Parts: sequence; structure tokens; C-alpha cells
Amino acid sequence: MGNVIDRKFTLNDDGVMGLANDGDKANEREVAALMARAWKWKIHYFGSMDRVDFWAEKDGKMRAVIELKSRTNPSTKFETVFLSSRKWYDLTRWGEAHDCEAIFVVKFTDVVMYIPLSKVDPRVNTAGGRAAGYGYNDHEPLILVPVADMLELKEKP
Repeated sequence: MGNVIDRKFTLNDDGVMGLANDGDKANEREVAALMARAWKWKIHYFGSMDRVDFWAEKDGKMRAVIELKSRTNPSTKFETVFLSSRKWYDLTRWGEAHDCEAIFVVKFTDVVMYIPLSKVDPRVNTAGGRAAGYGYNDHEPLILVPVADMLELKEKP
């Protein structure tokens, strides 16, 4: 995964412009495969410009909606990780509308961790965003998710 500065506007497979680098899709594929093995769910991508990254299916039913963030630091570097308030809202709405779990997943450099959104307090927040100005939403409300509250995502024996 590269720094946001390394990301370029590119044309996605569906014809929509996106801001990404080559490592972003590789990270998504790696974590999607891990989630599928660990949770025994089939993981599906939403559209490239959708507000949520994945949805999970088991026995023909939607089981979860999932947002994935990749970080360039180990899980021990900071006490919290940011979750966009917009993402929290979208995940919450999807989960409620489809009676399924909403999950926030973070790929750190040393481990992949997750937390059910029901355990995230959206009132613990700040404002911030990218240092490189890529758009009007680069500065936004962010929820502070304690890394200590997150669980390691690993395959079950």
C-alpha cells in the first residue's frame, strides 16, 4: 500500500474515475480472502464508487456489510483509528435495512483487526482528513475507534 500522495485518478473497470494505487486493490483482495476463510462467508464487492466496500453472504442471505481501511502503520502506533462519520452512517443504515451486522475492518502493517459497528461509539469524534487536498471532503468528521476494542481477524482452526 502506498501513501495517498502515490494515488492517481484512474478509470475503474466500471468506467468511473477513482483515486487509487496498485496496492489498494491487492489489499482488498487479500483481506476479502481472509474474511471469507475466517468467517466462512462469501465476500462480495460493492461497486467501486459505492459508499461501502463489501457485503457478506451465507446460506443465500446477506449477513454483513463491511468497510475496510488499510493503514501504513502497525496496530500499536496509535491508540485509535479513524472511521469516517459518513462511512459509519452508511454502514449503520445498510445493517439496519437488511437486518445484518455492520463491521469495520482495518488492515495494519502487522495484523488485520475488526470491530462490529454496534461496539463503536460515534460520539467520540474529531475532525480531520487527508493532508493532500484531493477534494471538498478531505476534511470531515471522524469517529475515533480504540484499537484496544478491536479483535484480530484470523482464520479459525
